[in-house]
Amino acid sequence: MKTLLLVLLLIAPTFGQQPDAETFWRIYDTQSIAGKKLIWRALSKPEQVDVRRLNFEWGIIYLYLDDTQIDFLGRLSTKLPTITRQQAHEFEAEANKLFSYRQAALLFGSIGPYRPCNFLLVKLPTQRTLQPQCYCSIGSSFNMSCDTDCRTGFCLSSEDGCGFMWLYSCNGICPG
Repeated sequence: MKTLLLVLLLIAPTFGQQPDAETFWRIYDTQSIAGKKLIWRALSKPEQVDVRRLNFEWGIIYLYLDDTQIDFLGRLSTKLPTITRQQAHEFEAEANKLFSYRQAALLFGSIGPYRPCNFLLVKLPTQRTLQPQCYCSIGSSFNMSCDTDCRTGFCLSSEDGCGFMWLYSCNGICPG
């Protein structure tokens, strides 16, 4: 316990000011990934960084992470405000080695717990378009909206909001 508290004190400065915890808990309490992302997309970039950091802090406390995993979260946290796609890809590869599937899904594919396979809850197409929104990222292993691999499909893509920490473009669909 003392080690964990010491590590938390060492990492805390990298997490910056205490963000609006209410927003974190609102996303955390939302059941579906689609619902979580709906709230997420309305946040400013600094607010998104704060929510991610709170999710890491939650994970340190409740997911029984070891020192190597905690160090990883500290390094990732310092990069969040200006992380590049290449850096995100490198962190994703490292996360796949360091974390169990459950830990990684909760830390990098969601904000807290989620209901699996909720891709049917995505925004329906409007009258102006016949294409649904894409809801997963081809090339990222953190597509919690899917219970299978993300694949190319007929959908409207977005610049970000999917994959590892929702930093990747949403450019695919979950078949079947």
